[in-house]
Amino acid sequence: MKKLMIIESTMGGARLVQLSAYLYRGFTVVDLGLKWEDCSATAFADLGVLHYSILNLGLIGLKSVLNRVGLKRVANWIPKDTSGEVCSEFVATLMDEHGYTIDSFTSPTDLYE
Repeated sequence: MKKLMIIESTMGGARLVQLSAYLYRGFTVVDLGLKWEDCSATAFADLGVLHYSILNLGLIGLKSVLNRVGLKRVANWIPKDTSGEVCSEFVATLMDEHGYTIDSFTSPTDLYE
């Protein structure tokens, strides 16, 4: 039987889980037109290796707030923690590698928009 899987970034690192684990949550699926065959090597590369970055979570939130209040220049000075990533960074990296020009250090809301 085939199962729909997702890759998520959690406190334990990037991991592969069944989409059914998210049935109790509301979420939006956005089809970017990317082919799994083209993304899978990059997507699997960090499984169990790259850790979730609470620092980036806070820094991305701060950057998003600064951008929304018109302080984009200040927001651009915020450094990125390269020892880990959050989910929006993971998705943005895949998008950037496949034709979307996007800042990988971005919030989920900004990524969606």
